[in-house]
Amino acid sequence: MSSDLQEDNLVEEFGYKPAYERVFKSIGSMSLTLAMASPMLGVFLQSPIQLTYGGYWGLTWGWVIPAVAFFPWALATAELASSMPVNGTSYWWVAALAPPNLSRPLSFVTGITNLMYAITSVASFAWAMSQTLITVIGIYSGWEATTGASLGISIAVCVLWVAMACMRMQDSNTLYICNGKPKQDVIMFMSLNVGVLATATIVLITTAIFIIGMPASHAARGLPFTSATNVFGSFDNFSDWDIGVAAPYTFLSAAWIITGWNAPATIAEETHGARKVVPRSIVTVYSAMAIMGFFVLLILAFCINDLEAAVSDPSGVPAYTLVMDRWGLKLGFTFLMIVAINTMVGGAAVIFMLSCQTAAFARDGGLLWNDKLTYIWPYSKMPIFSSILVSGGGAALLFLAFSPIASSIIYSLAVMTLNFTYALPMVFRIFNGGRWIPGPWHYGKMSIPIHAWSILSIAYITILECFPPSASWTASTFNYNWVVLIGAVILAWVMWIFKGSKLYRGVDQEALRAWRAHHPSSNTANDDRKFGTPILTGVEPVSMATMRASSSSSTTKHPKPTVN
Repeated sequence: MSSDLQEDNLVEEFGYKPAYERVFKSIGSMSLTLAMASPMLGVFLQSPIQLTYGGYWGLTWGWVIPAVAFFPWALATAELASSMPVNGTSYWWVAALAPPNLSRPLSFVTGITNLMYAITSVASFAWAMSQTLITVIGIYSGWEATTGASLGISIAVCVLWVAMACMRMQDSNTLYICNGKPKQDVIMFMSLNVGVLATATIVLITTAIFIIGMPASHAARGLPFTSATNVFGSFDNFSDWDIGVAAPYTFLSAAWIITGWNAPATIAEETHGARKVVPRSIVTVYSAMAIMGFFVLLILAFCINDLEAAVSDPSGVPAYTLVMDRWGLKLGFTFLMIVAINTMVGGAAVIFMLSCQTAAFARDGGLLWNDKLTYIWPYSKMPIFSSILVSGGGAALLFLAFSPIASSIIYSLAVMTLNFTYALPMVFRIFNGGRWIPGPWHYGKMSIPIHAWSILSIAYITILECFPPSASWTASTFNYNWVVLIGAVILAWVMWIFKGSKLYRGVDQEALRAWRAHHPSSNTANDDRKFGTPILTGVEPVSMATMRASSSSSTTKHPKPTVN
């Protein structure tokens, strides 16, 4: 039996009819993340935080420590994705692992929180791209954009992403790889040409150019490099927080930049050999982003000679100023525009992953107009209305840019809700009550420690993200992240009480029980079993035919995406 057929059979065992075409392989799924989350551009934008709160130490150890400490997040998510390779990811894993009496409410709250993250992250990303373009153009030409201009560019970015989401999925696979094999004649050929500028390959090339070219041009100008002693040992705090807060505050950049690595899990149903390819892609992408980011930061640290000037850079992004100063205004501007435009085009991957998550939640009855949101457009093989929902919702939120406080709350919501949806499935992986069935990618006895460390580190960074940027805060500068997170969870629970409890069906528990009975947890560590009594004791194994019959009989409860 082919791996794709096995994966489709697994989707059927979970109670769904396979509706997506499996077009992504390892390179394709990894490229989706690199295309939308260029580590170099992220470092450029977030390095002021590291410089302000830690100086050279912030650029080096302020990256290495969190990159290593948060790596178990990727490991834990990879194990969950290998066990249950469905597009729903966090809400679905919660539904499968939580106690049956809590499965529906907790998975609904997770799904709604995930939708909040989807819409706010689209708005945040689009706004970040517009500000990147405006800042680069401003340094080059002196142009100062109004809030209205920033809003217009951000909405245009959202429109671009929706248009790209209308592409055929196999075309987008090539678009993000730059080395796919032609499948669709003219359109595929055009995708390959567009991919020259808008792919993960460009991310790798531009990063290599910076890592090699920046020190070369720095040396060519006869400028001294910062000593290794200072780069790795000098801590300079330009904030009013003491070292106990300032040093950990530098960790936030890594937490925000090394992101999107969970994207392969959201397209598991479109991936060849998902149970192995998806977890491998998650771990590889996290590692690649962490390593690439470290080398970019290392170059910045050795080439920034004046820390105070960098911290007080008028553009707010000293890395941009450094590039244009060392490479010349025109060459530096061209390089930064290529990086920015490439990331903007690659940002359409955000719509791909978030629309698949949203459609999965609608498939279980979690939203309104579920039939529309689960509809798979035959041309693109994508849930087109879910794409419109997340991009349109993000575009609508952009109008809050006219209110600095409101926009800050929205962008905080994107960060805080993501942490919540990361952690909850890991909690129920530990306290699984015998409902855990490991996939081919699992860690045996190390599984529970990995998930436990992930939960603790997520809690740590979430608390850190609630600290205001200044110790002498006021009502206008206070960090309301914790209020936003609590408000989001309360709102999700209110929606459950008034709507979700009546409309949301949740995952097919009968199908899950049949799946567990057919796939005994023989390779689960013994340590797992003390966290709950297995619920399958005495359940007779069922045949594949019986499970498919059960899956078919649940069709009325679980409407499937349709292709017309």
